[in-house]
Amino acid sequence: MSDQDTHPESAKDKAQICTLKWFNTAKGFGFVVPENTTYDVFLHASILQGGGHPLIGKGAILSCHIDQSDNGYFVRDVIEVLQAGESLFAKEVEDATSEKQHALRGIVKWYDPLKEFGFIMPDDGVKDIFVHKSCLKESGLEDLTPGQSVIVEYKPVLKGREAISVKVIENP
Repeated sequence: MSDQDTHPESAKDKAQICTLKWFNTAKGFGFVVPENTTYDVFLHASILQGGGHPLIGKGAILSCHIDQSDNGYFVRDVIEVLQAGESLFAKEVEDATSEKQHALRGIVKWYDPLKEFGFIMPDDGVKDIFVHKSCLKESGLEDLTPGQSVIVEYKPVLKGREAISVKVIENP
């Protein structure tokens, strides 16, 4: 076993290319394996969300900074998702501006017409999706009701995810 197999090279200084070994969205964590190594590196969902990368799936390839603690190696930050991998919950679609967007099912958590915004709980178990009145208008909707089953297209934003279109598929 080489030294490279047991220690990440200058983790604080150099990004490493890692492949997703597994990720449990319900529990909010998983593990990646850096190139040319055999050790696992802990990846928490908050690191993905904080970097604007809410969804990854089997086979995802990430550029990461890795650090070490008493508990082992962990991803300090994700610089870029090079390949999102296969996700059971979302599909990538391209819009007119070629920004990556995602679509999945969810349930309306709440919507306040006076505040003109609300949140949708996605089926992927990751962070709620923000929905603004302007999105509803673009989607041909006046209002949302808690408990409605919806298909929501969203885009990653700095604080998480934002709906760009909503389609009601079932009322409570």
